[in-house]
Amino acid sequence: MFCVQAVAFALLEQLEGGYISTRPEVAARGTTLHMVATGVSGELRDGASVAAMLEASSVRRAAAAGYRLAFSVCTNAVTEAIAAEAGFEERARVRFDEWEFDGATPLRGRVEPPHTRAVLMARELA
Repeated sequence: MFCVQAVAFALLEQLEGGYISTRPEVAARGTTLHMVATGVSGELRDGASVAAMLEASSVRRAAAAGYRLAFSVCTNAVTEAIAAEAGFEERARVRFDEWEFDGATPLRGRVEPPHTRAVLMARELA
């Protein structure tokens, strides 16, 4: 049995670390908006619209502040669609059923469709 946090952080590190290694400017302070865990309460009637507005507002403010890039790891189909509609493009992908951690596939069969993958999405702001 694996620690849930260790699995989650290892997955994020793989996607984010791989992307950041190809874009060294991402690490420079004040250049990149890194959006983490976009989500709203499932009790909201139109939660996807609220999440989209939060994301759009964050991107506008980052662009106005001079940030040049925004990225996010989307772990469900809703946030992936919101990011794509906001002009983000896929840069890396990991299928939950196939992803390996310490020689095992700890997410196989644990995540219900349509949420079958984690996708790193990025967008140039300037």
